[in-house]
Amino acid sequence: MNQTSEPNAADKVLSLIERLSRLTCEHCSPEELIRRIINEVPAIVKIDRLSLMLIHREGLSTPASIGLPTQYTLISSLDQAPVIKWVVEHKASLNIDNTDEDPRCNELGLKSDRYSSGAFISIPLIDQNKVIGVLNLTDRLDKGIFSSDEVRTLEVFTGYLAFALSNSLLKKKLEASRRKLKHRIEELRKHDRLKEEMTIARMIQQQFLPLVMPEFPGIEVAAMLTSAEEIGGDFYNFIERDDGRFAIFIGDVSGKGIPAALTMILATSHMGEIARSASNPEVFMKCAHRLLCHYSQGHQYVTTAMLTIDPGCQSMEYCLAGHLPIMHYRAATRDIVELTEGGMPIGMYQEYDDYPFQCVKLEAGDRLLLYTDGVIDARNRLNKAFGAGTLKKLLIESGTKNVNCIVDEIRKAIANHTAGVNLFDDTTLIGLAIG
Repeated sequence: MNQTSEPNAADKVLSLIERLSRLTCEHCSPEELIRRIINEVPAIVKIDRLSLMLIHREGLSTPASIGLPTQYTLISSLDQAPVIKWVVEHKASLNIDNTDEDPRCNELGLKSDRYSSGAFISIPLIDQNKVIGVLNLTDRLDKGIFSSDEVRTLEVFTGYLAFALSNSLLKKKLEASRRKLKHRIEELRKHDRLKEEMTIARMIQQQFLPLVMPEFPGIEVAAMLTSAEEIGGDFYNFIERDDGRFAIFIGDVSGKGIPAALTMILATSHMGEIARSASNPEVFMKCAHRLLCHYSQGHQYVTTAMLTIDPGCQSMEYCLAGHLPIMHYRAATRDIVELTEGGMPIGMYQEYDDYPFQCVKLEAGDRLLLYTDGVIDARNRLNKAFGAGTLKKLLIESGTKNVNCIVDEIRKAIANHTAGVNLFDDTTLIGLAIG
C-alpha cells in the first residue's frame, strides 16, 4: 500500500500563503489576519511557543502569541527587548541553535532555563526595507534546531506575511479615512458648508501625495499640482524600487467632487504598492486595472501614465492608459517626441486587458514631461485652451534649463493664461531631467 509522505515545511508555507491570499482578498481585518496566522504557524514547524511583535511609533506590541508568559506580552519598547532590537538593527534573522552555548545569548539576555529546548529564532517582517515586526519561535517539540531549509522557508513566509499585514493595515487606514470623510461631509451638508467640505477633502487628498521631491541618482525631478475650485482627482507618486529602478506615475480620476477624491486616495495608495514590485509597466497597468474594476464597479475610471527608469543604463519603460502622451525632449536634436504606447483607461471595461509597454533610450540632457488634461485644457477669458502646442513650445525653449525652472515657467505661463478665470480642472505636471 502506498503511503502519502507528510508535507515538508516549504509545502506547508505555500499552503498557508495561499490561505493568506484569500484572507487578504476577503478584506480580513489586521487583527483577524494575525490571529489566524499565529494559530497556523505551529503546523509549519512543531513548536510550543511563538509570538508576533509589531513595531510602531509608540513602541512594541504583541497582538498574538502562543505559550508566551504574560510578562513578555507587556513589553512595550525596544530597550526592553534586546533580541527584537538586534533583529531590527540588523534587518536579519537571529537563529540560536543552543542558548547554553551561543555567546550572543549573554549579550541579548537569552537564558536557557526559560526554554524547554535550546533552539530559538527571531525573523524580521520587512516591508519597503523597513522592519514592521518580528516573529519569534522556540520550544521545538523535537528538541532539535532550526535547519537552514526551515530558516529560508520561514523567511519566505514572513516576507509574504509582512506584505499581507501591511496591505491589510493600509486598507484599514483607507477605510477609516473614508468613514471619517463621509461622516464629516454629512455634518457639513446639514449646515450648508460646502466650501469647508471641499477644503477638508483636499486636505485628505494632499496627505496621499508626495510631500517632498525624491532624490534619484542621475535624475532631477520637479512637480506641480494646482487644484481647481471644484475637487478633482489628479494624483502622482514617485517610487524607489528594490531593484534600483525608479517608478513614476501620474493619473486623473474621471469626474469631480467627493467620489473622485475617494477614488484618487484609493488609486494612489494601491498603485504605489503595485509599482514597487511590478516587473514592467504592462504588469503594473493590468494589476491596477483589476483592482480599480473591483472597487469602482465601473462607476469611475482613471487615465494614467507610468514609467520606470533604470539610471544605470539610462533607459525607460513606459505605458499609458488613456492618458495624454509623454513629451520626450531630446537634447541631441532639440526636438520633442510624443510617447503614446499603451491602452484604454484603467477601470473602464473589466474585460479589457491590453496594455503594451515600450522601452525608450535616454541620453544626458533629455527632459520628460508628464501632465494631465487640466494643463492643456486650461481656459482664458476668451475660452481659449492653453493647448499642447504651447506646452511643446515652452519645453523646447527651456529644454536646456534645470527641471525646476522648466516646471516653474510652465506654471507661470498657465497662471498668466488663466488670469481672472477660475480653473475648472486640476493642473498637474511632472518634469524629469536626465543627468
